Formats: sequence, C-alpha cells, structure tokens
Amino acid sequence: RFLAAILSGVLFAFAFPNIAIGWLIFVALLPLFVAVTRAHSKWEAFFLGWLSQFVAWLLMVPWVVRVMSHYGGLPYVTGVLIFVAMCVVLGLYGGIFGLLVYRIRPGDAFRRWLLIPLAWAAKEFSMPKVQPALTYPAHDHHRAENVTVGLDPYDTAEKAKIFVVNYHDHDLLPILLVITNDSDEPVELSGIKAELVTADRTKLTPATSDDLYRRITHVRPSGTKYPLPFPKTKGGVDSKQMNEIESAQFKAKAVEPRASQAGFLFFDVSDLPNPLAGANFYLTGTRDSSGHELMYFEIPLDKYLQAARQH
Repeated sequence: RFLAAILSGVLFAFAFPNIAIGWLIFVALLPLFVAVTRAHSKWEAFFLGWLSQFVAWLLMVPWVVRVMSHYGGLPYVTGVLIFVAMCVVLGLYGGIFGLLVYRIRPGDAFRRWLLIPLAWAAKEFSMPKVQPALTYPAHDHHRAENVTVGLDPYDTAEKAKIFVVNYHDHDLLPILLVITNDSDEPVELSGIKAELVTADRTKLTPATSDDLYRRITHVRPSGTKYPLPFPKTKGGVDSKQMNEIESAQFKAKAVEPRASQAGFLFFDVSDLPNPLAGANFYLTGTRDSSGHELMYFEIPLDKYLQAARQH
C-alpha cells in the first residue's frame, strides 16, 4: 500500500512540468485509490494520501531550493529544510483526500465512486480556470525574457459569482494577476511590487489580508447580511470567507519554466466611481534565473475595457 501511494505521487508529478507527460494525470491517482480503499484505519488512509502528495511535491518543485538559497541568501541546507517542510505541509492536502475517500468507502457502489472527484475538489479553494497571460486582452509581453503578465479584473456581478465575499459592497476590486514564464529558466517573484495608477494619478497598492479583514468586518447600514450562522474565526469573518481571503490572493514566489502562476490582487477603490478607465497597472521586482531584475511591466486597463465593450 505504501509503495502504491509513492507510485501515485511519482505519476502525479510526471504529469506536470518539467516532464509533462500530460496523460498520466488520468491514471496517477489509481494506485492511491487502491491503497486507501485497502487501508486498515482512517489514520493509515490519511498517511497514504499525505505520502503520495509529499512525494509529488518533492518531485515537482525542487527549484524552491534554488530560490531560497540563490535569491533569498539562505544557506543551501536551510533552503533544503524549508523545501522539505513546505512539501510536508502541502502533503496534508493529500492526507485530507485520503481520509475523505476512506470515509466514503466506495467499494462496489458506483454512485459512491462519483463522490471521489468531489473529495479531491473539497480539499482546497477553487481558483477560476487560468489561461496563459498572453491570451488576456490586458497584458504586457517581454519578448527578450519570454515572460508575460496578464490581468483580468473581476468588475462585474457575473464574474464575481465565484466569490463568497461580495467585494464590490466593500469597495474592493479583485483583479486576477497571471504571470506566464515561457522561458527555460525559473522567474523569481519574491520581491515583486504591484501598483494600480488611476486616471487622476491616484496610486493604489494591493490590500493585505489584514486590510481585507478590517474592510469586510466594518459594519455598514447597507452591508450584506448572511442568513446562515457560519462559525466565526477571525474578527467576525466566517470560515469560508477566511479560506477565500487566504487562498485567493497572489502569493507565488516563483514561476517555474513553461508554466504560469495566478492569484488575485484586491484594490481599495473607495470614492473611485470608475477606477479602471484610463488606469495603468505596473509590476516591478521580477528577476530572471541570474538574479537580474526584468524591465517593469506596464498594462493599460483600457485594453480590458475595450475588449469587454466588444463582447
């Protein structure tokens, strides 16, 4: 059973860059299914799921060690320890999956097997499907480094349906940031700085988690009321909201070769009736594999508005 879990992790990792044998993703979890359904206890099922994803992350993101030691200035051994600790934590998602599968106990019941994809999806926040940055109307492509930054503002009620929190009611504008690295070397992001400059030259920086908590818990007469008694976890923010705030934000520290990283930036647009018109987005602090800073990225948001009007 333990070898099956390890095999599942290896196959899962091989489906992603740099090996990128895509079709393996359709069979990668089968050994883990077999191992978990034969587990003798829920704790063994949890460990098997954890072991599988721990191995997968070890194989998928070894470049983290280089980022920590080369760019972060940490000793190589410290970088390795941080990398292993990161994989230990990320493996917990696999453990939760293994525990859910064990509790479902699909056996020979076909309908129960249909719950397995839900168990996989239940373990983490679901981001919207991300495309390469070059496909977004609002983007800036650096041909020399083969790196592209794209933006997709979630400024309509229809697009904002993916969120639990009604950010519009709190004067917050979510913007999806996508960074695509089409080069053969990793791009370091730990020092990036984002800024949205409006038409009247107001400079906005992304809100921090604490900023979002403070804004969402600020009571307003016309504020959104939630009919369900969700458990409170932090200053009046319920567990679903907290999970969304922590999971949706852009937190990537690097972009591996031939891959993309994405996440949301939230801007305080109080007293700005049309913050996107005439605005420009700037991103600085990206670095190549040699540590050299790339030229800043500049994206006019009018590109997005023009494309939206055409559709």
